[in-house]
Amino acid sequence: MARDTAQEEVTEEEKSIFKPPFKVGDQVWDFELQNMEGRNVKLSDYKDKVILLVFFATWCPYCSAEALYLEKEVWLDHACAS
Repeated sequence: MARDTAQEEVTEEEKSIFKPPFKVGDQVWDFELQNMEGRNVKLSDYKDKVILLVFFATWCPYCSAEALYLEKEVWLDHACAS
């Protein structure tokens, strides 16, 4: 039976899926990916640097909008700092 969510409280378990798994300053595991130049780089290669990782799909309209925002409002403002 479908539940009437307008009449029920959202459980703590349901809320937890919307919480980001990490917060600023958390330490995450080291991993390796290929950069835009085709060179393999590890997260640890950027130790003591501020990084922003965004994984998205090019077919996703929300992701595309976010990418444009990140480029304009974040990357262009901070690119010179690195």
